Formats: sequence, C-alpha cells, structure tokens
Amino acid sequence: DFVTLARVGECKSVAITIDQFFKLLGWAVSSGDKDLPFAETFKALGIEIDLTAWERNVVRLASTEQRAAELSCKITEVLHAGRLSVPDALSLRGRMQFANAQLWGRSSKLCLNSVTNHAYAGNGQEISSDLVRYLQLFKSCLVAARPREVTPSWDSPMYLFTDASFSPECADWPCGLGGVLLNHQGTQMAAFSCKLGLDALEVLGYPEKSTVIFEAELLALLVGMAIWKKKLRNRPCVCYVDNNATRDVAIAGKARTQPGLNLVTELLRLEDEVCINAWYARVPSASNVADGPSRNDTSALTVKPAPMDLVVIMVKKLLVKVKACG
Repeated sequence: DFVTLARVGECKSVAITIDQFFKLLGWAVSSGDKDLPFAETFKALGIEIDLTAWERNVVRLASTEQRAAELSCKITEVLHAGRLSVPDALSLRGRMQFANAQLWGRSSKLCLNSVTNHAYAGNGQEISSDLVRYLQLFKSCLVAARPREVTPSWDSPMYLFTDASFSPECADWPCGLGGVLLNHQGTQMAAFSCKLGLDALEVLGYPEKSTVIFEAELLALLVGMAIWKKKLRNRPCVCYVDNNATRDVAIAGKARTQPGLNLVTELLRLEDEVCINAWYARVPSASNVADGPSRNDTSALTVKPAPMDLVVIMVKKLLVKVKACG
C-alpha cells in the first residue's frame, strides 16, 4: 500500500503523476479496493487513517473493523477452548501486537506480555486465570475501538508531582494527599491538597494494615490524573511520585495485593481515558513540590489549590470505582 497526500486542488494532477510513475516502474496498480480516489478517511495495511479533523490538528489511527473483528473472534475461540499451544500463542501475539499499535493505553500491552509468558513458561497449553483476564481485557479494547490520536500537543509534555503523608497519631491531619501540575516550561498550572477521612483509610486497608502509605501515594496519583483530565488529554506526562513501590507498580501495571491491584487497574483505565503516554519516576521528598500540600502546607505554591471539597468528592468517586474493581 502506498499512501499519497495532496491538497484538494492538487488531487487530480497528483493522481495522474502517481499513475504515470508506477507505469514507468512497470508496476500495475491494483483495481477495486486499492485504486481509490483521494478521501479524508482511507485504509492502508489494515489501518484506517482519519484526516477529517486535520484542520483542528488531529490525525486518528485505528485498526480496520474487519481486522479487529477477526482478532476478537480468535480471542473468543481461545477463551472457549481454554487451551493455547506455543505456536498458536506466538501467532496470536503477533496479531495482537499489530493491533496494539493503534490502541490507546498500556492495558493491551500488558495483555501481550501475558501471552508471551504463556508461550515460554513451559506450563502446558491450559490458559491461566490471569491470561483469561488479560485476553478479555484486550478484547474489550478492540471492541471499544478508540483510535490513537496524533496532535501537536505531543511536543508539550506535562509534569505531575504527587505525594501522600500518613501520620495516624495526628488527629488533625492523619493522612493527606497533595499534587502539583506543571507545564513543559516548568510553570505551575494547578494544585490540590486534601485530607483523607477514616472511611477512605478503611478502603485503603487501615487499620488492618499498620500503614497504607503505598496505597495513599497511588491514590494521590489517581486523583491528579482524574481532576486534570482536560489538561493532560493527548499529552505525554512525566509523573513524579515519592514512593518506590508506587513507582514500580505504576510502571508494571499490576500489584500483588489488594487494594493495590484495584488502584493500579483504575490507573490504567485513566491513562486510556485521558489518552496520555505516562512516564513514572521517583522524586526525593526534598525535591517534591507536592510534599508540602500533602501535609496541609501550601505556602510554596504559586497557584491557588483546588477547593478541598471538590477534591474530596473526586477521592470518594475513585474509591467507589476501586472497590467495584474487585
């Protein structure tokens, strides 16, 4: 497939030029589905390219309906059979990998890793419950068919700093969340600072667990992504967290225990919804601009933090979703 772009006024002359060029090479142009007139939406190599929003600086890429339907049907067959041989697993992974390039979010990539692990683990053909879960997840991504969007904002990354504090002995502020959003020039754009109540801490596992700092740090990250969806949409985002376990779980996209697993599942869903390419890194407390807000100290902020009531409402909504994930 050879894709050619042209302005509206150039279409006729460009089409003649391309036709003559192929003739000079001795190549015959396929008729029917391949030899099509210029259009704002077209297909090439199993990918549908949508230029209808070109004037708004948006290009959309998606798998064709036929290819997505074929792959979805294959996954259904595997789920019904409950078995997957090594050759079939590698073949399925290849087809999933191609489709994954046109899907938003990291959920589908984790599905690829699960299929690869099944192929090389040497545990037989029977598929595990973990693989079943990931195949169902990949299928849902295919059915959703959300195109990958390319925009100029990809050149303007955002920086999200989040932090959590946990001091149950302090009655006034037993646990707090803080977050600060900066643009690609390092200018503070927004911030939040809120206190978690006992009901929220119970969802995170306290007092059964003596500390829930890991869960609180992960929740702070979720809150930042949720309240700043519009600012983060279709942008790369570097997320700085002040906890190694939170960083590792966010990168891996999975956790071994609850509610960590539900929290990271919601994180992946948010990445997909907001359409961001996230990079997770650890920042020391002394360099974390969100450290103060997590402890009810906003003196170092250059922007007014979001109203605490609104942030608390967002926290409650997220915790309801996290509980539902289980």
